[in-house]
Amino acid sequence: MDPCARSLWTEVQLKTLVDLFPIHSEAPKLLSDSEGLVFRFPEGLMAKAYPGDFRSRSELLEEVEWVQKLAEKNLNVSRFLPFDNGEYVTEIPCSGAPFLACKMIEVPGVHMNKATLSENLESYARVWGQTLAGLHKFGANCLRDSIKPHWEEHRDFSKLHLIPQESRLLNAVEILRNRLSAMDSSREYGLIHADLHQGNFHLDEQGNIHIFDFDDMHQNWFLYDIAVIMEGIECGVFHDSAENVDRFLRVFLEGYDEILPSPCMDELDLFRAYRKFTLLIYCIENHFHVSEKADDQESYQAYHKGLCEAMTGA
Repeated sequence: MDPCARSLWTEVQLKTLVDLFPIHSEAPKLLSDSEGLVFRFPEGLMAKAYPGDFRSRSELLEEVEWVQKLAEKNLNVSRFLPFDNGEYVTEIPCSGAPFLACKMIEVPGVHMNKATLSENLESYARVWGQTLAGLHKFGANCLRDSIKPHWEEHRDFSKLHLIPQESRLLNAVEILRNRLSAMDSSREYGLIHADLHQGNFHLDEQGNIHIFDFDDMHQNWFLYDIAVIMEGIECGVFHDSAENVDRFLRVFLEGYDEILPSPCMDELDLFRAYRKFTLLIYCIENHFHVSEKADDQESYQAYHKGLCEAMTGA
């Protein structure tokens, strides 16, 4: 989250949020403040509060509607709940634009770590592919009336002015944008999750995936969702095993094909570069490039270098 927006959230706003939950025995735990503030309450409830200039009420309500429809299709997602006034989105006043808050049911299970995936790669890669295909099958039919931005209107290329004026990087970005603009958006395209790495779902005891964090939902090629997952697999989970990366992708696509024909994979590397670009923009938006924290600087430098290398010779 932008540091200026984060500074607007104080104990006053927290108390306002807590008062919206009539049954609570202890203070909520802050789980994340990356794009919105995520809190875990007792009794299996969650809350998110977004800066008012980050999400509009209409966008949040569309997200609520989409997630509820996914649940009706028997997909395992974090369902939203109305507040006592019957509204799914409510305002929390602050000294700037009010925060917008939502209430959700916490999904069951735990995060899937490297050991768990390694020991059960065949089954978990397959169910991961099946789950994503289920989202895409529904997302392909949700374009006509959606107000969610398309790929070029998302936070990505509209924030080019934030990138330091380095010719090598800007040239790579221009190549990336031109190649994406030339692609056919009439097929394998629709509403996507856009961030379905292993940190944004839980795995229950039966091996089912339960998805949450639809913050980045927008209209894009389905291949972008796969690129996001493969970036996390190759650069994170299995960074030390090319064999496991290849095996994961093969089984993942087998699972995907059981629900929906998988997208053409010819441009997977292009979309992985696109993912690096979105992460680079995220770092700049949150001032990682000028941060005094070593981890922030390392993240920024890694995405900067990775994007330039990925687009070299494209």
